[in-house]
Amino acid sequence: MTTACALAALLSNMPSEMQAAEKRKTPTDSAAPSHEKSAATTEKTTAPSGQMEHIRVVRSTIRSSNGVTGTALGGGLMTRQHEARSVQTISRDYISKQAPTQNPITLMSMNPGANVVSADPYGLSMSQIRIRGLDSSEIGWLFEGMPRNNSATNLMFGNEVADAENLQSLVTQPGSANYDTPTMSASGGMSQIFMIDPSHHRGGYVDFAYGTYKTNREFIRLESGDIGRTGVRAWLSFSHTDSDSWRGSGDNERQHLDFKLVKDFHNNSRIALAVAYDNQVIQNLLFPTKAQFDKLGASANYSSTYTPGSTSYYKQHLLPYNDVIVSAPSVWNIDTAGHFRIDETPYFFYGWGPVDGAVNLNLNNPVYSGTQKVFINKVTSGFSQDATTGVASTAQVSQMFRPGSVTKFTWKQGHNTLSAGFWYEWMSNHSLGSVTRMDQTTGVPANMWGNSYYLNTTGGQRLYTRNTMTYSQTYMMFIGDTLKLLKDRLTLSAGFKYTYLNRDGYNYLEQGNQRKHVLYQVPTPYFSAHYNIDSHQQIYVAGSTNFHVPSDSNMYNLYNLTSGTLSTGISSQKSEYSIEEELGYRYQNHIFAADVSFFNYNFTNRQLALPVWQNDTLVSENVNAGGQTSRGVDVQIGMAPFHHFRPYVSFEYLYARMDNNLAYGTTVLNTKGKTAIGSPHYQGALGIDYDDGRIFGNLNLRYTGRQYSTFMDDESIPGYITDNITLGYRFPKLAFLKVPQLQVNLQNLTNSMYRTGIYTFTPSAKISAPTYYINPGFAALFTFSSSF
Repeated sequence: MTTACALAALLSNMPSEMQAAEKRKTPTDSAAPSHEKSAATTEKTTAPSGQMEHIRVVRSTIRSSNGVTGTALGGGLMTRQHEARSVQTISRDYISKQAPTQNPITLMSMNPGANVVSADPYGLSMSQIRIRGLDSSEIGWLFEGMPRNNSATNLMFGNEVADAENLQSLVTQPGSANYDTPTMSASGGMSQIFMIDPSHHRGGYVDFAYGTYKTNREFIRLESGDIGRTGVRAWLSFSHTDSDSWRGSGDNERQHLDFKLVKDFHNNSRIALAVAYDNQVIQNLLFPTKAQFDKLGASANYSSTYTPGSTSYYKQHLLPYNDVIVSAPSVWNIDTAGHFRIDETPYFFYGWGPVDGAVNLNLNNPVYSGTQKVFINKVTSGFSQDATTGVASTAQVSQMFRPGSVTKFTWKQGHNTLSAGFWYEWMSNHSLGSVTRMDQTTGVPANMWGNSYYLNTTGGQRLYTRNTMTYSQTYMMFIGDTLKLLKDRLTLSAGFKYTYLNRDGYNYLEQGNQRKHVLYQVPTPYFSAHYNIDSHQQIYVAGSTNFHVPSDSNMYNLYNLTSGTLSTGISSQKSEYSIEEELGYRYQNHIFAADVSFFNYNFTNRQLALPVWQNDTLVSENVNAGGQTSRGVDVQIGMAPFHHFRPYVSFEYLYARMDNNLAYGTTVLNTKGKTAIGSPHYQGALGIDYDDGRIFGNLNLRYTGRQYSTFMDDESIPGYITDNITLGYRFPKLAFLKVPQLQVNLQNLTNSMYRTGIYTFTPSAKISAPTYYINPGFAALFTFSSSF
């Protein structure tokens, strides 16, 4: 604390232009839209659960068309906070200056402890994040108030959510979720994704981008403005992106639609409707082992040409997907005094698509469709009658429906705020391993979606490697209370939630015992305390419990198509449970903000998603890795503008240790005391933003320390540094273009190639080799944009 106070005293002598950068204004019911030109903009800071957000209106120094204010701390990488836990917020000032192709996961790479990697330079394909060593399946993701995690696997794919132009903020709480958060996967904390609100003024926004790897992108958003005196306003946007694969053949294409509508009421009540539709076809890449990368570098990939009988042709390995997300968050202030409030968020999710692969078949030998040994009907399956071998397409298709609703009641009286509510969700997930035709001359699948041109058996049935249906019902009840004491300087919060998850599953490829049933019942208490030492200093402490349920695929036996080899399902696997403690200190003034948080985790039944190959397609199996202890410290410092510069620094030290030896097959691996996979001891980031209203730019550097890729710590990724630069210029108004702007985003300036992330980990490198993400090569993206 002494150091922070001394630093504050030193910085307080800086020129008065910094002190004027963030003048406080009286909060208004609606600030000027952040995605249009504005003289003022709102800054939101997350409040304790059950309370309203803290909202300030700060004077903008920038006239922009994409939400840049020039006032956000650290160039938009930090905001002032009043939570009783660590909170990391990314705002429009940062998001707007990154490549418009980036997704919510890749945009979080500067956060302390966020270990982010992507399979391509533009964030179009697979991205991975680990927060404090915990992957995305252990983070509770919310999109406009609805749970966004895939309820079957707990994963969240950033490239399927909203366009970057429509993102207002990304708010992450590493380590813990709120007691009222609707999630079953929060051992690693929670992250919330918010889209911009519609403008009160009619107009729109457009951008066009072109860059390396023949990348081209078009985006348009149309704003209705206030519709008469109805209190209704809305926007609708559409984007199209196409880019060649940065290594090897193939391309990535994405079409995306976002929509948001808001209805405001006179008593600060409101209802909203947020919709996101995504259609994409992504070229899957081959993720090499260390030996493959050392020998071939970035060329370690699927073949660009087809050799008859090959299953490594790039056109055989695609990732097509469709999904739609609908969320309707509403806030109802029942009385004018603001004592009673109801928050309601009904939502719906639908997703469908395959992971494509290929398999070699001996057409004269039997194959296995579950427990049944069958023969392929050559003629009805598209093979010639005298063919003895052939190649078929394998597609692991998932079709998911997920409606639900979150309801919360809040009663505030004096210094006390009481909240209670419930969450209900129903899910159906049909997983189908279809085997379909492939052109034997060209090696191209007859249908990349895997829903036609099926191979048939001599008995007349379609050939499947998997056919399961899972029905899940989730019930979560929560209650919490917040008490303010000592003239509101001390805030105490306590909460409790109880989650009941019921899964019924059916494996249609097994004879007899087709039905599976799993039940999880998890209580999770929560406590926090927050104390304002003075107007600048805060201390906080939190203790929380979280859990993470296994993937639904663990319920089922899997059978190899050609050999019939059985991978036994584990329907009795326990859920992961974690206890997390956090102690933190904040210093905040008009010049800078600093946050230091110390954390400690204890895990039981630690769940690790072990990727395995089944029928030439990668699927995930959860492994119970016993206990784990993780502790460390996160540091974040962001500054207000000083001569148009806004620097930002983050740092994390992490010690993650496995507490048990791990059983593998018939042996026991000596893993006790080993460093957990994907858990670098040191990570740090430096960001420098410059913006004088016309010329702008930023530089982002990040260091990630050594991380292990096996349980036995016998193979690792060396430490590395990533870099990206933004340069841009805003032009004066031109005809109907209000603030035209040209921006260029540069990544990996030195075109360095190295392993960055773990794609598949293994028990030991001596047993099998892990595979890795490769740092994407140099990329430049030029974007012209303007509001109108």
